[in-house]
Amino acid sequence: MSTVKEIEKAVSSLKAEELARFRAWFEEFDAVIWDKQFEEDVKSGKLDAIAGRAIADFTKGKFKDGVSHPLKLVVNLSHHPLTF
Repeated sequence: MSTVKEIEKAVSSLKAEELARFRAWFEEFDAVIWDKQFEEDVKSGKLDAIAGRAIADFTKGKFKDGVSHPLKLVVNLSHHPLTF
């Protein structure tokens, strides 16, 4: 049996309270991995072209309501440890 199948079987047998704890743990675990990957992509320049296009579009007024001012974006991301 593969490790993934073993994990699936173990998770399937968890009681509701244990499953809730596992979900919370996995959500945090997954977020940390995603953040690390995002930080690596930012540092490597992988996102520079996309960011450049987004900034250019914003400067030209091409954006949808929700982030009507760059400071709103900063405030919305202020909880995130990344530095822009």
